[in-house]
Amino acid sequence: MPRFKSVKSLKRCCYRRIALSFDKYWLKEMDQSFHELPRLLYVLGPFENLTTEMIQSVLDALIQEKCLKRQHFMALLQHNVTHLNLSTGGLAANNDSVVKAITNRCPKLVSLSLSGLNNISARGLADLTERLTDLRILDLEKTNCNDQVLSIIGNNCLEMSQLLLTQTKVTNSGAYSLCQAFSPEKGCKKLTKLTIFGTMINEQGALHCLKNLPRLQYFGFDDVCGIIELDVNEKLNNNQEILPYQLRNIITHGIRLSYLTEESVTKSCQLCLQAVEARLYYKISDRNIQAVKNLKHLTRLGIGNNDGLTFENGVLPVLKEIGNQLFDLTLADVNDFDLLAVGYHCRNLQKLTVLLSEENEPNSSTLSGVPMTGRDHLFNKLQNLEMAFPMNESLLQKSAFVVLLKNARSLKQLTMQYVSWITTELFLEILDVNPLVMMQELKMKFCDNVEIEPIQKLVYGYNDLTLMELHKCHNIGRQECEILQKYAKKQNMDLEINWS
Repeated sequence: MPRFKSVKSLKRCCYRRIALSFDKYWLKEMDQSFHELPRLLYVLGPFENLTTEMIQSVLDALIQEKCLKRQHFMALLQHNVTHLNLSTGGLAANNDSVVKAITNRCPKLVSLSLSGLNNISARGLADLTERLTDLRILDLEKTNCNDQVLSIIGNNCLEMSQLLLTQTKVTNSGAYSLCQAFSPEKGCKKLTKLTIFGTMINEQGALHCLKNLPRLQYFGFDDVCGIIELDVNEKLNNNQEILPYQLRNIITHGIRLSYLTEESVTKSCQLCLQAVEARLYYKISDRNIQAVKNLKHLTRLGIGNNDGLTFENGVLPVLKEIGNQLFDLTLADVNDFDLLAVGYHCRNLQKLTVLLSEENEPNSSTLSGVPMTGRDHLFNKLQNLEMAFPMNESLLQKSAFVVLLKNARSLKQLTMQYVSWITTELFLEILDVNPLVMMQELKMKFCDNVEIEPIQKLVYGYNDLTLMELHKCHNIGRQECEILQKYAKKQNMDLEINWS
């Protein structure tokens, strides 16, 4: 059976009890006398000597019990707080009064996450970053952060090492202010991680960041390879020395720089030898993909199909060279895809994502390259599998996926989308061989040929399941899932079943 609801630890019970009694006991006198007064800079009380971890745990308990209020921050925020995560704080945390309290009460703060709190004004963020100059990690994703805030960060937060700006309103002007290129004593020169996905910063702003942030290791931009190509070409034109980059990730999507060339991937692999992650989904061919062989520290690889890329002549030689060092592999619309070859050359793979369309039919000649002996040991270490693979039942690749599912005894997360070839009988056959005893999450979308029997077998079987999501699986009915959910509740299982 899926795991039962465990007895809460004494520590968790204590935090829960504090959260539930916060208003009627811990905050009673303060709430009566000083209801949300911003002039309260310090509160003597039961929380003043709590550690940062304890204060965060109380906040988490208040959030979990859905009873967090703005006035709670007046009692909890203390001068010794160094780390704070309010990204899940909801409406209670999503206002300027809370940010003002943090600004006034937490002078030692070094790590702060306000991700998703989009009701906090840019003025509030600017005041916060102007006062809290010791900040090293700041998450402002999906907030109202703008160029003014970046200018203040670049002028005051000189110790900043990680700054997350995904889906904010910042532009090139803010990127220039952040780097402060012409002022050696200013600018966030110690940044090692910067994300600007979904912002208005274009290739010129991204290029400025790459040039003027010498310690940058993770650069969250849609076309890092294109920026590297621009930088290299500029240095060649100016007869400047080309030095290796410290980047640990290289990305090409073709979203921002549709005019980049195939050489961008080659140059990036030659100059970013410390890279541990490569996401290559644009301008990839059998020729330039071979440059990935240079990345001896690579553990996460994503490859998307272009007209010039095939599995046999492009992807397979790379996997033969560095496959055993990969833990995470994504293959999207790769022609002549051979799943067994992936398992044979990537023996340490823990996460595999396969996104194929009906046009990506396998070449039967590639399937004969893996010996029959030893196939039982393929994918033994796989923990996370996601596949979107609409194909006909007669295709040979189906048997390879059956081998995978029967061998993956360490599988914890399984996501199947548009997998019409897997039937009730086939799923039951797989479960007879591999009962998925370590399974924690199962997500199925548009799997029309699977009925309720395999789902029942998982619910009644022995495993670690905590979540099932069944979306648009037309042969699995709502009433059947409700019966299983009631059974799980009656048996005190820690299992959630969602049907839609």
